[in-house]
Amino acid sequence: MKNFFLFQLGLLAVGSLLVAWMTDWYGALSYGIGCLFIFGSSALSAWLWSRLIAKKLVAVALLIIVFKYAIFGLILYKILLTSWIHPLAFSAGISNIVLAALLAALTSEDKDNAGEEPAAS
Repeated sequence: MKNFFLFQLGLLAVGSLLVAWMTDWYGALSYGIGCLFIFGSSALSAWLWSRLIAKKLVAVALLIIVFKYAIFGLILYKILLTSWIHPLAFSAGISNIVLAALLAALTSEDKDNAGEEPAAS
């Protein structure tokens, strides 16, 4: 999980500079806000799920998830109403979660099979 969040922050920095170079600082700020929005969402989800799984409160988990996404939907709506937000750059920032997840998956070690020799046929 740590690598996933580090990749998200790295993509925030590199992507913001790249978007600033390609468009303008408002585009870079829009990308950064999208990255921070999805970073906060994934961090909150990870924290909530770890708490809820430990206590095995399924009904509470479903209630929290429903309200979380309703609140995030409202926040997204308000952000996109802002006049200086570039919707394409903001969407690219939100989509960095896909690349961060892919990078984290490719660089993670398989802890189940660590140190085992492959079976001989």
